Parts: sequence; C-alpha cells; structure tokens
Amino acid sequence: MPQAWEEHWPLSDGGGRGSVEAHERRQSLLHTVGNLTLLTGRLNTSVSNGPWERKRNDILVHSALSLNRSLPAQWDEETILARADHLSEAFSRRWQRPDGGAPTFSVAGFPAPRLREREATPVGRPATVQMPRSRRDVARHMREAFSGLPAGSVLTVSQITAVPTSQYQAGEISPGAVAARLRADNVPGIRAVPGSSPLSARKTS
Repeated sequence: MPQAWEEHWPLSDGGGRGSVEAHERRQSLLHTVGNLTLLTGRLNTSVSNGPWERKRNDILVHSALSLNRSLPAQWDEETILARADHLSEAFSRRWQRPDGGAPTFSVAGFPAPRLREREATPVGRPATVQMPRSRRDVARHMREAFSGLPAGSVLTVSQITAVPTSQYQAGEISPGAVAARLRADNVPGIRAVPGSSPLSARKTS
C-alpha cells in the first residue's frame, strides 16, 4: 500500500462514518513490516501509487525475489497485519537470539494470509521438496516458476532459476538446463522470447 493511496486505494466505508479512524489506522500500517518488500529503484518508481492489481502483476513479472512470489491477490489492512505476524515469526525462527531462545509470537486474532495454496510457504517448512536428482523435471520446474503469473508474463532464465519449486531449490537448477529447454521449444505453455538478451521465456497459456 503506497503512501499516496487515496486515488486508487479507497477506504471500504467510502468516506462515511468512521472514516477518520479508518484513515488513521491505514496510515499507521504503511511503514510496518507487513506492508514492506524489496524492489529495484526502477521497478519501485514504475509501480508507484497505482492500483494493487497492476502493481502486483508488475512485481510478479519483473521481480526475481522469492519473497515477492507469495504476494496475495487482495491487499488491505487485515492482509498487512497477517503478513507482519507471519514474517515476524519466520524471522524469529531463522535468526534466534544468541542464547538460542526466540520470542514467541502469537497468531491469535489474525487471519491467515490470503494466499493461493501453491504460492504460500508455511512458516517453519522448507520452500521446496527434496527429490532424488534422477526424478527432477526441468520442464515442470519452469511451469511451476510461472505458476500464478498471467499469460504473457516474461521471466529471464536467471529469474526462472531463482524460483524455488517442487523440483529445485532457488538457484539450484543450472541456467544452461533452462536455456536448453527453451531453445528446444518443448515446454508446453512456455516459449523463448526471440532475440531476447538475456534469454527470456514467455507464458503463452
């Protein structure tokens, strides 16, 4: 949710009764961890204060950061609160205090983030499923990397390799393996972008 949200992010009460409190609540959540992510300067400028649907699509298409792959289709105050709670718990598990203890964070009272099943990674579980190398499927990895993105979306080979899937952890798959599949043109629904540099793929269906 941007700092200048008024034009594209109207309050649910339409400015009626309770709008002052709603406005203050929204303002208080703008700079909390649940409403923050990392973007390049150019991408941040391009998405700016626009509506969430367009902003989310641009982030999914142009950001290779795994954190951004789980952004839900709806974004409001309750989503921000829920995301903050889950991120805080994940941080405390990953970076514990020197004595080995970690503060307890309660999720009581907050709804779970409204993420699609394939986009969400439960707290405390690995983002990928370990599989024997002989069973790994490059084409399946590529299809899962595009999962949740609309047709027409483009990812570079580097972005495809950076997405954790059921086949490979982030950065584990060889860029050469992805590029070879693209050049062979044998992944249904995904095609290489002719003349692209760096080599990129487009979701066709």
